[in-house]
Amino acid sequence: MNLFIDALSARDGGGVTYIHNLLSSLPKSNNLKIYILVQKKLKLDILDKRVFVLKAFAFLDNPVIRFVWQSLFLRRYLKKLKINSLFVPGGICFTRPPKNCNLITIFRNMLPFDSSQLQRYPLSIFKIKLLLTKFFILKSLKIANSVIYISKFGRNFIRKNYSHLSHKYIIIPHGIDNKFYQKKKKERFKLCPKGKYILYVSRLEYYKNQLQLIKAFSKIIFKSKFDLKLLLVGPKNTDYGKKVENHIKRHNLAEEVHLLGNINHDYLPKLYQNAEINIFLSEVENCPNILLEALAANKPILCSNKQPMIEFGGESPFYCNPRNIVEIENGIKKILNNKSLSKKKSLEGFKRSKLYSKNNSINNTWHFLLNEE
Repeated sequence: MNLFIDALSARDGGGVTYIHNLLSSLPKSNNLKIYILVQKKLKLDILDKRVFVLKAFAFLDNPVIRFVWQSLFLRRYLKKLKINSLFVPGGICFTRPPKNCNLITIFRNMLPFDSSQLQRYPLSIFKIKLLLTKFFILKSLKIANSVIYISKFGRNFIRKNYSHLSHKYIIIPHGIDNKFYQKKKKERFKLCPKGKYILYVSRLEYYKNQLQLIKAFSKIIFKSKFDLKLLLVGPKNTDYGKKVENHIKRHNLAEEVHLLGNINHDYLPKLYQNAEINIFLSEVENCPNILLEALAANKPILCSNKQPMIEFGGESPFYCNPRNIVEIENGIKKILNNKSLSKKKSLEGFKRSKLYSKNNSINNTWHFLLNEE
C-alpha cells in the first residue's frame, strides 16, 4: 500500500506533535510505503526505510500559494506515486484525489462552526480566516471517503447539522503522552512565582474565558485568606491577549496574575502536578487535550460545563458555567475548602485519564488508515 500524508498544515504546536506521535509508532507491515509532505522547516528524524519525507518549497509556507499548488499539482503527484490513500490530518484538503485513491481526513476544528463565539471576535483577518476555514472543512468532508472524528460530540454535531455528508468514519480521541504520568519533583519551575498557584493552560482567546477567571480569582484573593497566584500559560499574542494584559495592568494584578506565555511542552507535566487547581474554561473544543493532560496530573479540576468537556471528564471535574464569574469563584472556593472531595475527584480523574492512551490512539489510527485501501 502507498500512503501519502499531506502534513503541510503542521507548522507548530499540536499539529507537529500529532505527526511526530504518528510516525513514532509505525505499523509492522512490509508492504507499505509512506510519503509525507511537510514544511521545509519541520525536522523529522525517521530512520524507517518505508517512510519518505518530502520537504515542501519554502514559498508553500504562504497559505494562498499552498492552496493553488495543492489544487493544481498535488493530484498529479499522487498519480505519479500510485498512491492508494491520501491522509490529510489538518482537516482541509484542496484537491480531489485521483481515481482509486481514497481521501481520509480528520474533523478537528469546532470554532468556525460556533456562531455565538464568532460574534465575540471583532471583524479582522482572523475572523475572515475562520469563516473560510468552515467552508473548506465542509468541502473536505464532502469529498472524503473516510473521516476520523476525535470525539462523539464532533461526530454528532456533523450528523445533526450536515446530515447530507456521507462517509465511513471512526471516533479516535487524542491520547495522553506518557510524560504526563511521570511523577515530577515538587520543585519550583523557574518561571513561576514563589508559593501556591492555580493553573490555566490555554491560548488567550475569547472562547477560553481567561478574563472571567481573572475577575473571579481577584475577588477570592481580596476577600479571603487564600494565599495563591494565578498562572496563565499559553500564547498571548492575540487581540484577546491584549485585553487580558490591559485588565491586569488597570487593576494592579501583576503580583497575583502571571502570564507565562507559550512555554516548552515538556514543562507542562510539572506545572499541572504542582498546581492546587487546574482550570479549563473553554467553550469550544472537539477533543480537549489540555483537559486530558490535567486529568493525568491527579489534581482537582475546575472545568467548563460545555460539551465535549463532560464527555471526556465524566464526573471527575468540578463544573461551572465558563462565563459566569460567580460560578467560577464558587467553584474555586469549593475545591479549596473541601480537601477530601477534591482528593476523591482528583483520583477519579486520574483513573479516567487511562482511557485515553496515546499508544491506543496511534494504533487505532494506523489500523484505520491501512484498512482503507
